[in-house]
Amino acid sequence: MNTTEVAALFRTYCDEPDESFLSTVDVAIYCKLGYAQFLAYVDEFNPNVRLRGTVITLNNAQRYDLTQGGVVNTAAGTPSLLGPNPNIINAGLNFDELPRMTKLVSIYSMNANQTPLTVYNIVNNIEAVTPWGNSNTVQWGGNTLTFSVAQTAAFMVLYNYEQDIGLTLNNAGGVPAGQPGQSWLTTAGAIINTVIDDNLQQWHDMIALFAYDQYAIADAASSPQISKRLNERKAELREYLMQRSSSSMYVHHNSDPSRII
Repeated sequence: MNTTEVAALFRTYCDEPDESFLSTVDVAIYCKLGYAQFLAYVDEFNPNVRLRGTVITLNNAQRYDLTQGGVVNTAAGTPSLLGPNPNIINAGLNFDELPRMTKLVSIYSMNANQTPLTVYNIVNNIEAVTPWGNSNTVQWGGNTLTFSVAQTAAFMVLYNYEQDIGLTLNNAGGVPAGQPGQSWLTTAGAIINTVIDDNLQQWHDMIALFAYDQYAIADAASSPQISKRLNERKAELREYLMQRSSSSMYVHHNSDPSRII
């Protein structure tokens, strides 16, 4: 499905086919919230379904600032994955706005051919980053990745991320204008018409169902039929996610997330 089809389905569920009681601005907000819930549900049960790989480089440094100081345009090899303007220089030397990282799944160092060398253990607290123990550890705290020892290498960061609808790719102007946040609304006030490219197309009716849940809170318009259908689809999607990978470790909580690659 594309975004306009999801928005139309949401209007159908709300029984509000025009702007009389449900504006396009409202539809865009509810669909954005619904898609965010949908993606969070997918990532909860199988974080490997939506993996983005971004390369970062360190030069004799123990820490990497995931915001890159909040600068508008980042340098080659040092993209920002968090902060006010996450972006990266693409192969054409233009800027791609990046959706923010929501879950760190795996990190490994690479050689010049991007062949994995060392997989790093992801730990939950800074006290576990110990150079006298396992030197191949890393921790994400706040806006920073902290390694156990100073590193000089290129690293592949694999992570789950926010939706990218409304972000700008291949900014030929050379410098990104700053990222106000994802939006389902064009500057002209219409629903953005784009394919929702997450390889989960058969489940995109759930975006409208999740969006209706948000609408029902504001409008006190709960629907037993919508709730029943959403629960059915959540169960079906959960089963699909659990069967998609060959091993249960890809689905259930694992004490060592760095092994999920």
